[in-house]
Amino acid sequence: MGQFKMKLKLKCETYDINHPDGSDKVYKSIVLHNKLTVLLISDPSAASNSAAMSVKFGSFDDPSDMQGLAHLIEHMVFSGSTIDGGENDFKDFLGMHGGEVFANTEPEYMGFSFTIVKDHFNAALEMFANMFNEPLMDIERFKKEMKTLNSEFESNKYKDTSRMEQLFSHTSPVNHPFNRFTWGNNQSFSGHEPQALRDCALKLFRSHFVGASMKLVIIGSEAVDELEDLVIVYFSNLKRWRKTNFVFPEYNDRLWKHGVSYTLESLEDAQKSEGSLCFFFKSKHWITSFTASVGHRYDPCWIGGNLGGGYSFA
Repeated sequence: MGQFKMKLKLKCETYDINHPDGSDKVYKSIVLHNKLTVLLISDPSAASNSAAMSVKFGSFDDPSDMQGLAHLIEHMVFSGSTIDGGENDFKDFLGMHGGEVFANTEPEYMGFSFTIVKDHFNAALEMFANMFNEPLMDIERFKKEMKTLNSEFESNKYKDTSRMEQLFSHTSPVNHPFNRFTWGNNQSFSGHEPQALRDCALKLFRSHFVGASMKLVIIGSEAVDELEDLVIVYFSNLKRWRKTNFVFPEYNDRLWKHGVSYTLESLEDAQKSEGSLCFFFKSKHWITSFTASVGHRYDPCWIGGNLGGGYSFA
């Protein structure tokens, strides 16, 4: 293994980076032979270790007849890998050791991150790396995540922020990448069988989840060279295929028409009226606010957080 790491190190490129003066942290930036760019941060005071991966792939890359597929791919990446061979192994491992995980899909990128105590970081990092090599995209798991995605949509569709986002999207030019439904639900996937959706998702994953399109950040209490060794061992197997660049159409006009206004009546107050759980808690003067969410967040401050969602109140 030592010779293996030494050979890979010779293929790494190291870059100087700007960083705050007077900091105890040590920074190092490297590019692996597969073109994965990595920022390493050694922080002696860190109580836990973290890793975050950004991928240049998002909702703008959805096929027009499969809107929401990028969001579904995000779910599938965190469901496990063919290398580990188990469903939800990564989430379960973090849950058992007090870790947290988070993922999000944006128009032009995806983000995946986790935090865990130092003693279990190496094992978690290996599992994290394996997910980006080959996710566990078996058809039954894919169908299950489609249902999860639809449930997320149903639980959030009356939120004012979600409705406002869709208003912005659907009032933009029809052929603009912003004019789309990014969440994904039963209706947006209804034109295709689950197998066809799965095959397209796997094709998109293999095209976009490549070293040249990904950026990794790791922070831990270990020396920066130790963190580098971990990255070399676990992430050198990432594909090196040429990244795919999304080409935006050119528009000379404004994204939205100047002087046109839309009225969106709030529905959130109706959700908190008499008879609701929020109204009951407030009538007892137990809380000042109440929110519910379904997602990938693990947070000990959330009731039911280890189930991937839950409730919070203040």
